[in-house]
Amino acid sequence: MSGRAPGRRLMATPRRRFGRRDVTLSALALGTMRLAPPKFDADSALALLLHLSDHGVSSFHVSHEYDSHPFVCQALAALRRARPAAPIELIAKLAAPHFDEAGFSAQSLRARVEALLRQLPAERVDVAQWMVRHTPNDDAPRLDILRRDRDAIAEAADRLKAEGKIGAFAMFPYSEPFRAAALAEPFVDGLVDYLNPRELEAAPWLDRLQAAGQGFVALRPLFAGDLPRDPASVAAALRFPLLHPATTAIVVSLSDRDQADQAIAAAAAPADGEAFAQALSAYRR
Repeated sequence: MSGRAPGRRLMATPRRRFGRRDVTLSALALGTMRLAPPKFDADSALALLLHLSDHGVSSFHVSHEYDSHPFVCQALAALRRARPAAPIELIAKLAAPHFDEAGFSAQSLRARVEALLRQLPAERVDVAQWMVRHTPNDDAPRLDILRRDRDAIAEAADRLKAEGKIGAFAMFPYSEPFRAAALAEPFVDGLVDYLNPRELEAAPWLDRLQAAGQGFVALRPLFAGDLPRDPASVAAALRFPLLHPATTAIVVSLSDRDQADQAIAAAAAPADGEAFAQALSAYRR
């Protein structure tokens, strides 16, 4: 990513609601997988977080599985100390079951949610990015778990929402069959999935999400950095998911203030369904 033009005034990052849930996120969410030494130390991480906070970026994509997680916990705690009133929203990866577990466990899901809330300065996991993992990592056993354990999953998700420990129970699909099956379940509040000019599988679902009152968070809008690096292409790719009204936020990893400013500027893009359709058609070509 390239920096913004000198002297450009940045708008505050808008906030968007996640479907019909009582959850709002900043349209730009910081991906924290790479927020770690040696790229960052405590001072540089806090400086980036303060700059993002100054421009309305309050949402963070986190996972206890990331090597960066302990450092991220410390960095967000430092942000909370520096800005006690600043909101912090979490989009969190939560696998239940995990690869070494035979089926869904409400106790495991709860333990992972509560561990995050002990480690991070947030009142709840605003969007749980639920994942069904299995060894082997294939669709058939994943779909079997969904069919067999749907009542237990629904009860666990509803209880955590009622207790205020999660705001929305979304899912990461892994595959088209699982995406279709899981989004049909009433306990699933939306989708957290890849969307960028080269990974367009989620795009046809956005109209359905909007109609159903389900939210969407776009992962990897820059295709893990493997897109053209010129500023216009980067800005267009960052804006692309946010053009659709179903999209609540894009998750972007940022290395410095210049990258942050470009992402903040892109996140100000208003929703425009017609512009999304035009961009989607162009990227498909």
